[in-house]
Amino acid sequence: MTFKLIKLDSSRNMGVLFKVPGVRLVSLIMVSIMLLISGSGVTAIGAGSAPDVEWDKRFGRKLADRGAFVQQTRDGGYIVTGSTASFYMHGRGDSDVYLLKVDATGTKEWDKTYGGAGYEEGRCVQQTSDEGYIMVGTTRSFSSQRHNQVFLVRTDAAGQRQWQKTLGDDGEYTGMFVKEIRDGGFIIVGSYDKFGDGRTSLYLARTRPNGAVVWEKTVGGQGIQRGSCVRPTSDGGFIVVGATSSRGGGGLDVYLVKTDGDGRVEWEKTFGGQGDDEGFSLHETGDGGWIIAGQTFSSGHRSSDVYLLKVDEMGNLEWEKAIGGAGWEVGYSVWPAVDGGYVVVGVKNSPGADYDIYVVKTDASGQLLWEKTLGEKGCDEAYCIQQTDDGGYIVVGWTNSFGPNRIWDYQKKYDYDDVYLIKLKPEGESSG
Repeated sequence: MTFKLIKLDSSRNMGVLFKVPGVRLVSLIMVSIMLLISGSGVTAIGAGSAPDVEWDKRFGRKLADRGAFVQQTRDGGYIVTGSTASFYMHGRGDSDVYLLKVDATGTKEWDKTYGGAGYEEGRCVQQTSDEGYIMVGTTRSFSSQRHNQVFLVRTDAAGQRQWQKTLGDDGEYTGMFVKEIRDGGFIIVGSYDKFGDGRTSLYLARTRPNGAVVWEKTVGGQGIQRGSCVRPTSDGGFIVVGATSSRGGGGLDVYLVKTDGDGRVEWEKTFGGQGDDEGFSLHETGDGGWIIAGQTFSSGHRSSDVYLLKVDEMGNLEWEKAIGGAGWEVGYSVWPAVDGGYVVVGVKNSPGADYDIYVVKTDASGQLLWEKTLGEKGCDEAYCIQQTDDGGYIVVGWTNSFGPNRIWDYQKKYDYDDVYLIKLKPEGESSG
């Protein structure tokens, strides 16, 4: 495992992680401090100590059930969205949006599915101001041409559907993130691939509280642009992170876009190196700036590393980190911790090993404090992390480690992926 601190030439918008021909690197500090904790599945680096698992729960039936997003609810429990194919055997389509409510101990209170005769998946859920829920994802059940559309579903507090909307029918659309905004409406981000156009654009839409579209925007140039996460800003606008191949230094770059309240672009930034780099998660920081997590193929390794970037309120890069080793690591979700640091979750695949859930914690300047891998023999992946009210962390993803050690049983035609929900203790609490 190597940990890299990179200071960039301030004259460049595009961050360059490692020295390549024609690029001047101002300074590069490489820190490698490694302490292996035997028998714990944890590699601790630096001054911190990785927290223990408080509990973990699996939810699923006989086909693929996967978690994509988790949020702590105001009653102290958790709401999870993702996808389920377990109702396929009951005539419910290829896959449905899955909504799961559990209490503070991870005990299931209820679950619901939403969708049609085709394919659906849920990517993000948020508790709304009226104690209900708003979900966004993708559907292939309702398009006149059987193409992907953004799928927006609002429910009451018990998961009973109040309404559902589909957005986009002239291309391939995906919905990645949704957030309630000041007027009670919603801001949505994803991507849009117009038929025959050869381009993929970042897709941004604003709706009223009833789901009616206020405006829709596509952002980007030639090539690929896609949005992964959007947040409202204090001035009534929005900030989006994703990826672009139309700007920057080569391949994909992390793409940061600021718009006004009507979706008009005010500024845009790219970050990355000569390889493919992408941003997946974005959060405001205490100083009014933003923390971004994603992946980078520009770190000099043959595969990707977790990519962590801190920018100011205008998108100017303050620092960036690449965390990884000889294997493959990616950061899908970042959360600002109450101590001023940052926690990231994603996936790690070491040479000769399976995929494991990967959690890392840094201090406020991005110095790595600890890292932790979670999972057994099989595939275990996580896509979302949040700090909980007690100072611990909640993580969601999926696992097939606890059934037969293979994804598909060809005789029974069962897929053993389960939603995997993990609660980590607050840092400093021991197992005893």
